[in-house]
Amino acid sequence: MLMKQFKFTLMVTKIMRVMGCIILMASLPIFLSACKLYTVVKIDQDESQNRGVKVYFENNNFNSDRYVSSIWDSKIIPYISEKAVDINQVLGEIRKDPDEAGDKFGTRVSSDGSPWNFIIKGKGKIIAANTISRAGTIDIDLPPYDGKKDISIQIGPVIRGSSIRDSLTFISFDDFENQIVYAQLGNAFNKKVFNQILSKIDFNNLKNKEIQFSGIYTTEDSSDILVTPIMIIAH
Repeated sequence: MLMKQFKFTLMVTKIMRVMGCIILMASLPIFLSACKLYTVVKIDQDESQNRGVKVYFENNNFNSDRYVSSIWDSKIIPYISEKAVDINQVLGEIRKDPDEAGDKFGTRVSSDGSPWNFIIKGKGKIIAANTISRAGTIDIDLPPYDGKKDISIQIGPVIRGSSIRDSLTFISFDDFENQIVYAQLGNAFNKKVFNQILSKIDFNNLKNKEIQFSGIYTTEDSSDILVTPIMIIAH
């Protein structure tokens, strides 16, 4: 009698274990579907082709530095070269009407009231190199030369803001599920321009020398015109 009860109890225990496994397996897809396993929203292939480039990934392995390096020469440099407008022309239009200038030459991340990003190019003389601060800059006198600062250009190693990212119409905040990754992408662009271009130039030895440059000017409340460079060539 005791043996029969023991066998019966053992059988019930096995059945309960099997039922528990079945319930767990059935609930697993629901649990996984509730978890976000991606960082960036995947988009339709046709939409991607229409917009040129759109970032999408299906997991958390997105490396912003690697992504920026992969598109720097093939997408970023050609895009900036194509869109850049002479800085004197842009500044002249901004003085007349900032929003009209923005509609004509600029881009901005969101709606009315957000800063305009202008992709610009030009030449000028370096009249000062401010390299003590980690957020270094050079002061530029634009033609016609009068020995006075007209604009400043960031030279790092700390590059402030996200002007490069925000000037690219094929990269949008709406593409990203995670705001942190979007911010990391802005930092990755800044690191790229410093490591590939700015870190290789001795700005202290370029005083009174003429340079060619291209980059992005983002309108801010400050009266100073601060350019984030994409290219600098010293003569």
